Amino acid sequence: MLPGDTNHRQRGSAGLALVFLVAVVMGSMLMLHTAAVISVGNTARALDLAQQNLTMNAQLEQLTAETALNVRCAGYQPSTLSYQEAIHNLAALIPSSDAIVSISSAPSTVPILHWYPVLGGTPETLGAPSADLTQMATPELRELLGANVSESTTFDVNYRTSREVRGANINYDTTVACRLVAVPLSRYRISGYDMPEDIGAADSAVGWPSSFAPTDIMPRGLVPGRDPAALARLVTSPNRPGHYRRRALLAEAYQYVFSQRYYDRVADYAGTTHFCNVDGSVANPILTGGSGASGIYSLDVGRFGQGQLGSLTRTSSAAVFYSTMAGSRLVLTDSVGSGSAVFLLVIGPASAASGQIELEISGSIGRPIVIVAANANVTAGPGTVVNGALFLDPQCRVSAGNGPVSIGHVSYWLGSTTVTTNAFRPGVMPAAAAALSPRVIYAATLTRSL
Repeated sequence: MLPGDTNHRQRGSAGLALVFLVAVVMGSMLMLHTAAVISVGNTARALDLAQQNLTMNAQLEQLTAETALNVRCAGYQPSTLSYQEAIHNLAALIPSSDAIVSISSAPSTVPILHWYPVLGGTPETLGAPSADLTQMATPELRELLGANVSESTTFDVNYRTSREVRGANINYDTTVACRLVAVPLSRYRISGYDMPEDIGAADSAVGWPSSFAPTDIMPRGLVPGRDPAALARLVTSPNRPGHYRRRALLAEAYQYVFSQRYYDRVADYAGTTHFCNVDGSVANPILTGGSGASGIYSLDVGRFGQGQLGSLTRTSSAAVFYSTMAGSRLVLTDSVGSGSAVFLLVIGPASAASGQIELEISGSIGRPIVIVAANANVTAGPGTVVNGALFLDPQCRVSAGNGPVSIGHVSYWLGSTTVTTNAFRPGVMPAAAAALSPRVIYAATLTRSL
């Protein structure tokens, strides 16, 4: 061995070791980079899949709620379709290019909410929203609910969503819980309402607008486009915010209140002993606290309750007063100022062109009261206080004398030019009167992934 060979070989071995070490490090870095790229890609796909599932859950919630509302209160006439049939029909409209939705199970019917007047039955009592309802309701819906509601039991709809992910078919099972809730229309002290044709809601299939100006019966902060759960092609149009549906529900509720169906419902409940012709053209029942002659009928609300027609005598919390001729006058007074709540339906001639019935509130009314007026000219003196609610149809007029009427609630048509908002001042709405007020139905939903 020549001198220096050992050192030369040692240097060669060290060089090879260094090259190997560099190769190992570079390979590790490449593997780490590849793993990072794969991890980022998997994370992105996972986030994208999670977002798709959130969007789908929102669509399933709206599908569940829309079907319940359509079946239970479309036009406030229960649908002839069962809930199962209706939800299968609407499920086919869910817009999704990469997912298939099927319904595993759904109830055949949905709960019914009863409110005053209920012929031969008892309306649900009002109470604070339950903890379950508060959890299910969105912030916007919670604002609409207020302090007193009636609720249905919760029902579940089970869905299966099938989606292809990286060549594999994955199924997601989801349960949507739904609860219907009825809210008195007296929830807001002074409410301007729409009729369905005002907002294009007369036909749920076509012609609904994509935006609107919120009214004072909508909660603060609601503007078009804020609802992330808007479901294209499912009753609502692609650009319509989901809370438009709630506005349409309110319009539909008021349309029902001022419809022949509701008038008949009240008349059937009041009965012939509490059905009075203000014209005096036909024989009227004898009402305690009531008297009339020559087209003027006076009712002392504080004494109201018992009615008699012939040999039939009964007590009712409701009465109907109607007129077919212009100028007939119903005068309301209250000599007592207390008592259980009463409900009065006051109906004028069929058309304002034929004249109106005069509804005179002569002095304050302390007894809890709900008045639904159709084609009436409402007058009240300055400083009048009404301990209850007044619902005015689009044909009504209001004259408040020299000062505003203090009232628990008033509803008037937003398009009216004969009702000025400064004619009223918000007062106290008694719970007894709220219990007799007409109601609007909403639906609250909550998703539970399995």
